[in-house]
Amino acid sequence: MKPWVAAWFCALVCLVPARGMAQGQPVWGEVDVVSSWQAVAVTAPVIFRTDSRLPNPQLAATGVIVDVRLPWRMTVSGGYLGGYLATGSPRTSSLVGVPLVAATKTFAVWRIVAADRNVFDDFRGFGTSAARYRNRFSLDFAPDHKREWHLFGDNEAFFDRSVSKLTQNRLRLGGGRRLSESVLLDIYYLRWTVTSARTSTNVVGTTVTLALNKRREQE
Repeated sequence: MKPWVAAWFCALVCLVPARGMAQGQPVWGEVDVVSSWQAVAVTAPVIFRTDSRLPNPQLAATGVIVDVRLPWRMTVSGGYLGGYLATGSPRTSSLVGVPLVAATKTFAVWRIVAADRNVFDDFRGFGTSAARYRNRFSLDFAPDHKREWHLFGDNEAFFDRSVSKLTQNRLRLGGGRRLSESVLLDIYYLRWTVTSARTSTNVVGTTVTLALNKRREQE
């Protein structure tokens, strides 16, 4: 499949609500455009979230995240995401922004890559600003060094520093396949729990990664 064909196909999968696939539940789509150099990677994510039970879109956002790779499998990151958020009934809309910094430690054992990501962000524009700490532990398994396809799972806990307690948890399981040299499509199931409201939501999600640089073979 040619890269531009794969990119258009993936964009349609991500950005068009798939009622047949996820009737009565949220659909989250994301397209990440990535350019990387020896020690630095720049990602421009485009995020689009819908819910067939509610007016849409529920969230539309974009931004830039810069990752700097350090020795000992450490990565430090900084960035900003901003966009449009709709909530509640009657529907209310807000412009939101999220500046963030992060540190990630990665471990590799055989063909499994484990990562512990620690994020500090400041969710602005919706109610009172929420200064949050987020911890995500993930496992990624690829059957060969070329990583033509992979399976992954992660769990992310949100700690709201303004109220000093855990407020959300996201458990995600999925898999993905490389459609071309520069296009990777992931599909996943996510269970989103809001601990303060004692509610859980089942989400079907897709993530497309479009690499502007030719990918390097994995070590």
